[in-house]
Amino acid sequence: MIQRKQSIYLFIILAVVGSLLAGNPVMYTVSGEDKWTDGHKGTIEVSVLKIDGFLGETLAFETLNSYLIYTLGAVALLAFLALFLYKNRKLQLLLCGFNYLMMAGIGVFMYLYILEGKTSILLQDSSEFHYSFLVAVLLPIMNFLAMRGIFADEKLIRSMDRLR
Repeated sequence: MIQRKQSIYLFIILAVVGSLLAGNPVMYTVSGEDKWTDGHKGTIEVSVLKIDGFLGETLAFETLNSYLIYTLGAVALLAFLALFLYKNRKLQLLLCGFNYLMMAGIGVFMYLYILEGKTSILLQDSSEFHYSFLVAVLLPIMNFLAMRGIFADEKLIRSMDRLR
């Protein structure tokens, strides 16, 4: 199971999603005049789990990114199931295919939550993207490499069946 390269890629997907859910890194920060306090200076931090609105150093509001959390959980579950279904390569491929849909959803939800954070600020002073937004690119690449390894195993098994 673990000696196959696709198992390593699926484990990397599982580890990255787990670290996102456990670590809650900030994806985007924007500061400026806000909507909720009549034009005072505020900061919005859009992280993986929530959107925080700060007025100075105090927390003014907090909103959970529940759809993003559910989609990340679904990606982790599908990767975990595909990791242990190494004997059933067709089902493993099917789960990786569904994982692409979930990963597309992660990218869409990240974009929508960042857009929601941006709209809470009337006049922007500064904005900054953080590294965790690149997860929307990293996860599909790892999924592609895992699927390529599964295809290679399937091709090898079919060629061995022809030789018998």
